[in-house]
Amino acid sequence: MISGGELRKGIIIEMDGKLYQVTDYHHIKMKRTALAKVKLRDIEAGHTIEHSFQSDQKLIRARLEFRAMQYLYKDEDLYYFMDEENYEQMPIDAAMLGDAINYMKEGMSVQVSNYKEKLIGVDLPLNVNLEVVDTGPGFKGDTAQGGTKPATLEMATTYPRRSKSLGSAARVQRTAPKKLTSMTLRSPATSVSSKRLRCE
Repeated sequence: MISGGELRKGIIIEMDGKLYQVTDYHHIKMKRTALAKVKLRDIEAGHTIEHSFQSDQKLIRARLEFRAMQYLYKDEDLYYFMDEENYEQMPIDAAMLGDAINYMKEGMSVQVSNYKEKLIGVDLPLNVNLEVVDTGPGFKGDTAQGGTKPATLEMATTYPRRSKSLGSAARVQRTAPKKLTSMTLRSPATSVSSKRLRCE
């Protein structure tokens, strides 16, 4: 169990037979009591609701288990994963994966969360390496240190970056999706050169 006053971002609770993850919270102190106003994401359906709890209200906290699995492929709205111990393949609906689908690559090893024997999501590494597949024109007036131009990464996500080379690898920090922490330029030859880049 967990009280309303103990709710924090990322905590998963069970309410009305459904699982919800706290995506934002705000504690409000009142004269005789306190409230926790939270935003909750329905893990199965994917939508977000707002709810208020008394600070001393008891809630059911979902205790998740994790298993090492490998992401295999996508079939419409289903993403298939293989258990790395028994090689069993199981699907997860796109709505349950949320933003993770923007960073998953085939063959990637992830920690898959399950609750009461049901797969409900994935835990990805903080940094993910994605290949740059397209670059657009530079932003007007941005000439400092070579200028900034948008780049489309292999998962069809666009970020600002400082490079003109296609095929380079950009390390994306998932908690700050506008920031590229580093890249490696891959030349047609076997040699590989590296450089740092900074994006606001």
